[in-house]
Amino acid sequence: MNVDTGEIRRYLAGEELDDGFVPVPKELEDEANALLGDNDRAHVDLSEDSGLSKFAQQKRAANKRNQKNIMRRKLAKKSRRIGRKR
Repeated sequence: MNVDTGEIRRYLAGEELDDGFVPVPKELEDEANALLGDNDRAHVDLSEDSGLSKFAQQKRAANKRNQKNIMRRKLAKKSRRIGRKR
């Protein structure tokens, strides 16, 4: 599932995930399979109150926190480097 766009795809075992896609947790596989039906691709409405949309929201929040931490580390590294030059 791509948590940013809400696109969900069916992958076979051992198949590599495309960029931006994360595997759906085991407890949500039934919901994902019901949404997919016979299709290989489907779209999850990220604004509705479903398990898949809540999962996507949690993943996006975790990615956002990760990006903030990366920026903080970069800023601290730059600050230390500037401090050593003085």
